[in-house]
Parts: sequence; structure tokens; C-alpha cells
Amino acid sequence: MATTGSSVSPPCLDINQDSNRPGFQTLLQQLPPQDSDNLSVILVFYPEVWVHGNMFQQERYCLGLGEEEVTQLRLFCAQREQKSLGQGVARLLPPKREGYTCEKCKKLLNPGECGVFAARAGEQSCWHRPCFACQACGQALINLIYFYHDGHLYCGRHHAELLRPRCPACDQLIFSQRCTEAEGRRWHENHFCCQDCAGPLSGGRYALPGGSPCCPSCFTRRYRSAGSIGAAEGQAFLGKVGDGAAL
Repeated sequence: MATTGSSVSPPCLDINQDSNRPGFQTLLQQLPPQDSDNLSVILVFYPEVWVHGNMFQQERYCLGLGEEEVTQLRLFCAQREQKSLGQGVARLLPPKREGYTCEKCKKLLNPGECGVFAARAGEQSCWHRPCFACQACGQALINLIYFYHDGHLYCGRHHAELLRPRCPACDQLIFSQRCTEAEGRRWHENHFCCQDCAGPLSGGRYALPGGSPCCPSCFTRRYRSAGSIGAAEGQAFLGKVGDGAAL
């Protein structure tokens, strides 16, 4: 099968019905639809599925994407599909040939045993089926769909996060030039918000009562009025997102 995107128009299917299919939730976890400008990767899993109204395309999923962000998203997707995306092939090793060594566990695959091959890793690279998994999360790669980076296999989610930060609030990749850096993570500029008033905390101080960010005003009004309550404090600041790691 092809490893790059293509224009397709499969029949429409109700996402609410399809969400109960075996493996569908893992599919969405490993290949977040919002990380792609089209559904070609998802169609690798379920060729007959078309999410109604293209609701999972990130251009429409994130209503805040500007023109430059859309351009960056499309370029990002095209480069990933061209340079990193592949589908493993499982086949029996020839009985009269020396066994292969599994790229992950380094144990020998015996002649006649089933191994998984990934073209982007080279013809001689082979894995046990359970070892064909994401380097970051350890999940077995559904339908053997992988992204190859620096000698390792990744699911779509964690490969994307090697190249772009993911906002914890909306679970989408950040393509804007500016973002908020707080708690050791990066957020869309207006997505790091007070849990009470929903006001953005970018560039300002915040408290963390119970682990959720709170602006000083809400913290004072809601918590200190009830007595002294300890809470970690921090300061969010605006950062600049770079071009990401090389594909």
C-alpha cells in the first residue's frame, strides 16, 4: 500500500457508530486526526470510513488556525508522509535462510517464524510482531502503521511530538509562532487559562491549587478567603516555537 497521502472519497460513516469498532479508540490515540490535513492516514486503517463532514481535519478541528498555521500544517503533513510514514509487512521467514535479529529485543527470529519488515528501516531490518511497537509509548502499532525516525519506530502521535509541541489543553500541535510556556510544557497562547474565570494566564503569575492553574485574583477570592491554603506558584511566559526537529 502507499505510504503517502492521496485524494479519496470513501462512503460516509457516522463517527458515533464507528467509535465502537474494535481498535478505533487506539487508532485515534496513535494517529490523532487533528495532526493531519487529510484523512489518508486514518483510511489506511479503515478504508471504508469517512468521518462525516471531514470533522476531524485539523483545519476545521481547530477553528483558531490562521492562514500561516494552515500552510505550516500542510507542509508538516506532506513531509511526514513523504519521509517517515510506512506500513510494516508481516511474513514468514524462509525455512532455509539464516534467521534475522529483532531490531528491538535483539533476539533471533528463526527460519519459518513470522517477522515484520519495515521498508524505511532497510530490507534486512526485522521485528518480532509484539516488538513492532512505538519507541515512546510502547504500544503495538495497529495494522503495522509506523513513522520511522532516527532508527526507531513511532506511532503517529509521538512522532509528531518529536517535531512539534502539543498543547495539553486541546491536544493539538502548535503551529503558531508564539506559545505559552508553563509547568515545563508548551501551550497555545490562550489555552493556559485560569480554572475559575477561564482567563488566559500567558505572561502572568498563577497558583496551582489542587494541580490546576488559577489566576491570582481568583485564587485570593476563592481560596484565601476560606483560610490559608498552600499552593505552588509559578509564572507563565510567552515563548517562540521553532521549526521543530528535522524529519
